[in-house]
Amino acid sequence: MASGLGAFVPRRASPTSASRRHALAYMAVTAAGCAATVAACSSSGSELQALSSASTLTPDKGATPLSAGDLAPRITPNDELFVQSYRETPPDGDRDPETWTLAIDGLVSERLELTLADVLALPAAEQQFTLECIGNPVGGQLIGNAVWVGTLLRPLLERAEIKPWAKRVAFHSLDDYVTSIPVEQAMAPGVLLAYRMNGEQLPPNHGAPLRLLNPGYYGQKCPKWLKRIEIIERDDHRGTWEQEGWSDQAAITVNSRIDEPFAGEELPETAINVTGVALGGLPGVSSVEVSTDGGLSWQEATLGPTPLPAVWTMWSYHWRIPKPGSYLLVVRATDGDGRSQPDEDVVTLDGQTAPHYVGVNVQPGAGSG
Repeated sequence: MASGLGAFVPRRASPTSASRRHALAYMAVTAAGCAATVAACSSSGSELQALSSASTLTPDKGATPLSAGDLAPRITPNDELFVQSYRETPPDGDRDPETWTLAIDGLVSERLELTLADVLALPAAEQQFTLECIGNPVGGQLIGNAVWVGTLLRPLLERAEIKPWAKRVAFHSLDDYVTSIPVEQAMAPGVLLAYRMNGEQLPPNHGAPLRLLNPGYYGQKCPKWLKRIEIIERDDHRGTWEQEGWSDQAAITVNSRIDEPFAGEELPETAINVTGVALGGLPGVSSVEVSTDGGLSWQEATLGPTPLPAVWTMWSYHWRIPKPGSYLLVVRATDGDGRSQPDEDVVTLDGQTAPHYVGVNVQPGAGSG
């Protein structure tokens, strides 16, 4: 499997003496996370270059504090949303809208075979959805938010009449990728078969003609280029990446990222808005805290609104910088079930949830703020 992630380096902290242990531990997690990401995801160098130049939110330094109304969820343009695939985009002939079909079969009373025209004729649903790779390293860019249009999966499964003893729904893709989820999860509200993205036809590298969107779960459970939905009895079924040790549940764990200021930035001695994003999965994000002293003390950040809990939350903390020097900024989030990002740094195959550290330097001389 080709991968362009060898050149991908997430933002790292510049440690202060008071927080060197935390920063060094974070760097170790970052390195391990990158290695794990190479195993789980693939992306081209040009795609990563586009990601590195994309800022989630760029506030004016020295400005007044941002309010919740200033922090609506950012929509990631199609050409900036990360691209992760098991294999290369399938050939045009396999994705031809005129000949492509989707089968729904297995433990059903009525086997369905739908053309793209059939899918487009079904009732349409539109919703924001934040997509994150399970291999996204701490502070990484393998996350983005878009407005998707498609048809809900549940009515199709009801039409096919799933047998009572069925346990899981397996999704088969044109690139031979396979994953599965419990029947109850597949029947949940909001699970979408998407064919449009940000007002345009779904791009080929994002899964055209049809992909699954599974709110609250990592991209591993949101397969692209669907060709078959199979209802199965095996509760122990494991898909392509699950067989390699990655989480079968793959539920998004609460995580957060600092976007401004960036690591190593030279700041004036003034007031700035520290900003970023947080994601809490199905429970949503209930709070975000920011530390400017490497985690010794914490302050509450302002949160923006979200249309759905599984959509990322924009946050901002207005920091009046007290004096010149080196500072280690840290962010941590808490989800709607009360689970907070842990203080310790743990590398898992179930999504990285360690706090994000960003080191900055403040130079003498101030603007007003």
